[in-house]
Amino acid sequence: MQCRQEQRQTIHSNCRVRTGPGLPQRATVVDLSSEGCGLQSPRLALRRADKVELTFGDEHSIVAEVRWARHGEAVGLRFSTPLRPTVVDDITRQALRASIRGIAPRQQIVLEQGNLRSVC
Repeated sequence: MQCRQEQRQTIHSNCRVRTGPGLPQRATVVDLSSEGCGLQSPRLALRRADKVELTFGDEHSIVAEVRWARHGEAVGLRFSTPLRPTVVDDITRQALRASIRGIAPRQQIVLEQGNLRSVC
């Protein structure tokens, strides 16, 4: 079993998943890193090693491979090419904006003590 190289951020971002020439299906990205992501979708019938294409809005299209799948529940993906940090930040910001506008459920914001700094 391989371990993740990077910690994933918890997000809630809508995307479209294409598995072949058919129409894309909707899914929700629940965690994200530059290496991969976790999806939730009751309609995705994917198996380990399947290739998929994720699309976020009109800007980001990402090819990935299924690493694990629980049919009708969740899927773990590994991106064919790691995402640049700016792309991860952009997808995370889009998810946060959707949450604020009420398009997606609100995310819990967790502040770690080590990341806080004095403003005085």
